[in-house]
Amino acid sequence: MNFETQHISFENTQLFSKLFLDYVHLNETVKDFYQNDFTQQGFERQLKELNYNEIDRNLLFNIIQKQALLVSNTTPETKTQIEKIKNKNTFCVTTGHQLCLFTGPMYFIYKIITAINTCKTLNETFNEYHFLPVFWMASEDHDFEEINHFNVFNKKIEWKSSCNAPVGRLTLNNFEAIYDEFSKIIGNGQEAAELLHLFKKTYLEHQNLALATRFLINALFGKYGLIVIDGDDRELKNQFINEFKDDILNETLHTLVQRWIIQNEKNYKTQANPKACNVFYMEDGIRKYIEKVNDNTYAVKEIGLTFSKKELEHLLETQPEKFSPNVLLRTLYQQKVLPNIAYVGGAAEIQYWLELKNVFDYYNISYPILIPRHHALLIDQLQLKKMQKLNFKTVDFFKAVEQLKKEFIINQPDNFSFEAYDAKLIKLFLRLETALTDIDTSLKMAVKAELTNTMTSVDKLKQKAVKAQKQKHELALIQIDNLKQKLFPQNKPQERYVNFAEMYLQFGNQFIEYLVTHSVYNFKIPQYNVLAQN
Repeated sequence: MNFETQHISFENTQLFSKLFLDYVHLNETVKDFYQNDFTQQGFERQLKELNYNEIDRNLLFNIIQKQALLVSNTTPETKTQIEKIKNKNTFCVTTGHQLCLFTGPMYFIYKIITAINTCKTLNETFNEYHFLPVFWMASEDHDFEEINHFNVFNKKIEWKSSCNAPVGRLTLNNFEAIYDEFSKIIGNGQEAAELLHLFKKTYLEHQNLALATRFLINALFGKYGLIVIDGDDRELKNQFINEFKDDILNETLHTLVQRWIIQNEKNYKTQANPKACNVFYMEDGIRKYIEKVNDNTYAVKEIGLTFSKKELEHLLETQPEKFSPNVLLRTLYQQKVLPNIAYVGGAAEIQYWLELKNVFDYYNISYPILIPRHHALLIDQLQLKKMQKLNFKTVDFFKAVEQLKKEFIINQPDNFSFEAYDAKLIKLFLRLETALTDIDTSLKMAVKAELTNTMTSVDKLKQKAVKAQKQKHELALIQIDNLKQKLFPQNKPQERYVNFAEMYLQFGNQFIEYLVTHSVYNFKIPQYNVLAQN
């Protein structure tokens, strides 16, 4: 298996926001939105500035080790990495995601690969330190519809249930039916058998989604020493009580981010608007926002639960596990409990991290270097051959399909252009207008009317010509449609729709290892990668 890699600037994909692009290019306009950049010099500065003296590394080691023992397949490589957490010269490069069924879209995989490769480069560059890749499981999220499915060969495989609870705690049921559906879609063969075995071991042999996801990530990435951590942990949350309390009682995050939004809304679109309170009340069956009723009363209105200020503070002190940060507050939680030097995220994640720099400063919590995750479009040999036969380059398929069709027609030898004839007709009527106006000025309007009628007739001829050209090249245009649909299914980037299982079946069981080996982190401005199979 081998791919030829092309690099496309993020701008040329037309998929990304101005704020993200300005950050990627380290423009002056966003310098105040982060601490240090992702260059080698940025990491050098970050290492000098880091201060994690307040982190109890032995406690963190015990928590992570305890969690690692919850599943049977934590690898020796990961166990060795966990031991290093106790050392003061050890730092993490963290990424995280929701607990998507069978990893969900491909970018789940790309985030982890970026964290692994960033650590590899950092360990080679700064060999007096240790850098550990960490995956933070967003097990407390309760948006079930976002995580309950994955797509293989344009077929949606879905876990049908209803839930508003933290998804990590969900009991796995009805997975035999999902397994059967998956097996019918992927067919036979060695790779199919391997995937079915992995799916079965993951979802039919574990009690809940958090344990299953931990097992799955270990199976795919354990040999690279990836550490998996679950924030749904009493001992971890016990270290974040003050920040929980401040957010609920004083609305600090809301105030500071609203200030950022007001200052920057003319130049940048807001990615995430904080609530007045960014903390959920959480039990096994629910995860609902806490709201302020008055200065002494707080409520979880959807379940009719109320607390006095004193009761709420007592509950925080004694049962912190019942409190859960939302996506914005989770950034601070993660940085408070981990010796984390960098965070790997997608464009949307990086955008909301950029809104939060002043919040980190307020709480005196270290702000990580933000690293855009690996982005990739994978093209197989058959797709590449069809593309070349149509005289397109791989970068062309980031354009809209109608634009591709138009360019194809224009570039055909038999293409007929009306532009020269339009210009000649207009020139002829202008001469005619001049000549007739000399005879009688009232004829000027008559000439203009005739020009309009003539151009209308020409437009009808154009439409007939375009129709004839499309009929003549109907097969090629269908191929363009099909290629665009395969590379951008449902008009989404491949990485945001297709599951890794489809790539595993197409490219073989070594394809993840190939991506890890060839997706190098080099401190440079990242680009979109197009990998075309040779």
